[in-house]
Amino acid sequence: MKTILKSTQLQTAEKSYIVDLIMQNNSVAVEIIQYYVSGEAEQNSIKVSSSLLSELIKVLENYHANLPLKTTQGSEHLSELDKQKIQRYYLKGVSLKI
Repeated sequence: MKTILKSTQLQTAEKSYIVDLIMQNNSVAVEIIQYYVSGEAEQNSIKVSSSLLSELIKVLENYHANLPLKTTQGSEHLSELDKQKIQRYYLKGVSLKI
């Protein structure tokens, strides 16, 4: 039986993502479920073992750092992930690169 310990929803115009911290068979994992906002019945999900979670986060942060910068016209803002990353670096005393 799967027990959801914590859940977060992320959404774009086309898709919605549910990120759950789950307990299943005495093991903790993260499950990511993708839904289409347009009402389509299709959904996809993956489960990541807690033993691989740190590595997956490092890979995703590395990929994120290598994404080309988007030029925004008029509205520039930081994502919640970027704000948390800046805060983490600030608290560690690491200078930010401009």
